[in-house]
Order: sequence, then structure tokens, then C-alpha cells
Amino acid sequence: MIRFYSPSNFKKSRLIARRFRIIDLILLIVGWTFSIVSNLFYLTSDLSIHPGIFFLLLVPLVASTFLVVPYSTYHNMMEYIILKIRIMKEPKKYIWEGIYKYEEKIES
Repeated sequence: MIRFYSPSNFKKSRLIARRFRIIDLILLIVGWTFSIVSNLFYLTSDLSIHPGIFFLLLVPLVASTFLVVPYSTYHNMMEYIILKIRIMKEPKKYIWEGIYKYEEKIES
């Protein structure tokens, strides 16, 4: 296992607002925009308002926010989930770097 200790400002200059990548912001903006706009349309319609549908329309907001939350040594939860899926999908490749030692028995 390789241990890598990074300084506190590691990769901060490459991030927007020292926290987000472009893909994180796109995901966050799309999730929040969809939830807010769909809830506004739903709440201003003439149909009866059901709380289950209201909370169902909030799922993209909660999911996109959950995915961009910082997590431990990983960048965020989305990066952690992507790495876990990649580890499970790829076959394990073990490289043998040992020494073969073969000795014949000497009969006396």
C-alpha cells in the first residue's frame, strides 16, 4: 500500500473557488436548476399538490449536492464512487516479483 501525504493546498489552484471542478459545477447547477424549476412549475399549477411528488422532485437537488460533498482523502463523493466502481470492474492483475528457488533433493 502506498501512502501519500499531500499538503493542504495540493491542487487547490486548479479548482474553482478552491473546491469544485468544472464537472462538479455542471452537475450541481443542472441538479439544482431542474429541481427548483420543476418544483416551481408543480407548485404553481392548478393541480392538487401532493407532498410525495414535491419531495420526489427534490431528489436531483439532494443527489447532486451529495455527489459534490468533500469526502476524506478523495476529492468528493462522486470521485470516490467512480473509483470504487472502477476497482470492482477491472480484473485484478498480480505481478509476481519473487524468486523461484528450486533445489533437487540430494540422496546420499
